[in-house]
Amino acid sequence: MNIRSGADSLHVRYVPRTTGFPIVQTDALAATLDAALEGGETTEAFFEQLNETAAFWADIADGTLSFVNGTDPHGVPVVIASSGNVDMRMIAVGSGATAISTPIGTMVVELGNRQTDIRQAMAFDILLDEAPAQGAVGDALFAALRPFLYSSFAEVLKSMAAQLAVMADTENPSIDPQTFIVTVLSAASQKAIGVLGSLAAWGLRNLFVDFDALAFNLSVVAPLMAVPLVLSYLAHPMYLSVLVINNSRLDFTLSLAAQVHGQSSVNWPAATLPAISRADFPLGDGDQPALLQTGLSQYTNTNTFSSIGIVLATDAQGGDRSAEVVSVPWSGQNTIWAGTPSASPDRTWSDHDAPNGQLGYVAQFAGYTVRMATNTLQGETRGVYWYAVLIVIS
Repeated sequence: MNIRSGADSLHVRYVPRTTGFPIVQTDALAATLDAALEGGETTEAFFEQLNETAAFWADIADGTLSFVNGTDPHGVPVVIASSGNVDMRMIAVGSGATAISTPIGTMVVELGNRQTDIRQAMAFDILLDEAPAQGAVGDALFAALRPFLYSSFAEVLKSMAAQLAVMADTENPSIDPQTFIVTVLSAASQKAIGVLGSLAAWGLRNLFVDFDALAFNLSVVAPLMAVPLVLSYLAHPMYLSVLVINNSRLDFTLSLAAQVHGQSSVNWPAATLPAISRADFPLGDGDQPALLQTGLSQYTNTNTFSSIGIVLATDAQGGDRSAEVVSVPWSGQNTIWAGTPSASPDRTWSDHDAPNGQLGYVAQFAGYTVRMATNTLQGETRGVYWYAVLIVIS
């Protein structure tokens, strides 16, 4: 961030401690994913709960849902927003630092779905670019800053949701999370936040918060907002949602190797799915659980009588290459398949797009397994031609 400002301004910046917006490994997670990977009704129920978050994001977007103040079990001030099956919490904890050479605190943002037992979290360090005009760096300064850190992050989420709601409400949405999020964060990072009164003891009138380093983290959040919002507008006769979770010890690259039919309405947020890692910060009850990287995308057909067909490449870095085929024809049964790719993505498609009657599919590779499941092989889902595919690498 390069902003000219006077001595009465303070610049805060964030440095990520997590990659993306990973899923938190809990006692309930394994059972949730095993059920969702059975295919059919359980897979459908899993994705329906994800789709129902549209109401949460729409309420955030139009301002009818706000974050309210609370405290955690240790008495730390937090802010929480809850609607339907979704809870979101922010907690900023001071480090006790008295110099700007080290982080003055850490912020953790958690999103939980009470029906699926899926929790996601990101964490980032809070640093000062300069000392305040007067007064000391320490706990008192952090406590005074905390409400503004919460409100500015909430404003970023609101801006994201509001802009995505507009982008989703079109006949042919085409949302690229990586491009979208850079624009949102650039605007937020240049906004002066008035703090006169609250931070007068430090000689401050304005606060600038640099969000730019969180671009990757929030690009993973964007599809969580966009996919259910696009589906809620029902501008297309056919939809396909695809969620990939890396529950392995290997790093993967993820790409759309071929778009044979249809079009992408929400692109993948990233080209990598890092290996499972462990949180180096406390979550929930104070534990430090494992974190699973994830990516979500969505596809639609291009006209009333067309199909959706994709070939994904999920390649272990330094290991086996794998491919996943999803075929949603206008007429006939859907197909899911995983295995070793053919000579080209188009050849992989032609070799494996034929119906196999499988709601679930498992493929073994050296060092990892790919499991796939879909909600139905054909027909409508709740009056809509909506299909969902879950892919878990373990």
